[in-house]
Formats: sequence, C-alpha cells, structure tokens
Amino acid sequence: MLDIHVDLMYKTFGYRFIKGPQLAPAQIHSLGWQLQNSAAYSFDGMKRHDEEGNCIFQYTLSGFGAIEYGGSRHVLDKGSAFIAAIPSEHRYYLPKDSHKWEFIFITLTGDYAISQWKKTQEQFGAVLKFK
Repeated sequence: MLDIHVDLMYKTFGYRFIKGPQLAPAQIHSLGWQLQNSAAYSFDGMKRHDEEGNCIFQYTLSGFGAIEYGGSRHVLDKGSAFIAAIPSEHRYYLPKDSHKWEFIFITLTGDYAISQWKKTQEQFGAVLKFK
C-alpha cells in the first residue's frame, strides 16, 4: 500500500528503438507523470520534427492546461484528455492563468496506432472527458 506521506516522484520514461522499418503495429515511445508550472511548457504539433509518426494521449489529474485544435481552444481540466498525432495542427500548453498542470501521458509510434488515433478523433473529437 502506498504511504500517503511519501513525496511524489514525477517521472518520464522514453523508449528508443532502432530506426528503420517498424515490425510492430504500435510501440510505446514514452510515458510519464508530470507536473508543469512553467509558461514555457508549450508544444506545437507542426514543429516537433523529432516526434513525427507519434501519437499522444494526455490525461489531466489536477490543475489545467489548454489545447488549440481545429481553430478552437479547449481547457483541459481534471478528467479531461486529448489525443493528437504528430504532425498535426494543434498546440497544447500551460496557459498564463494556470498555476499548474498535472497529467499522465503515453506516446505511441507506429502506423496502426496513428490510424486508430485518427479514427478515435473522427468519432469522439480530439478532447475527451472522463468521469
């Protein structure tokens, strides 16, 4: 059982595979649990050339962030998530009026993962709410 008095340890894990043809339809590229409190936290989906071919699922635990997608700005508060493929026209960031954004995320790579992300976006949208 977790001791509630133990300090939280935010971490990110990255997986690096040999470049070249992918054998698996989807692979984990990175996953993690982060707390962001800097206005410098901002990612533009069209400028992440080192991440091309990846897709992201990011779920908010506390605080809030924002994503601009399809010409609209969406607030990502507790229970909200977004999915995005790279490259695509989106930007997610810590807004100036947010003091923190705590979230978990997983980034997958592979043609199958990207095709499923796109199908999910078509059916449910890029921003999802969970109870």
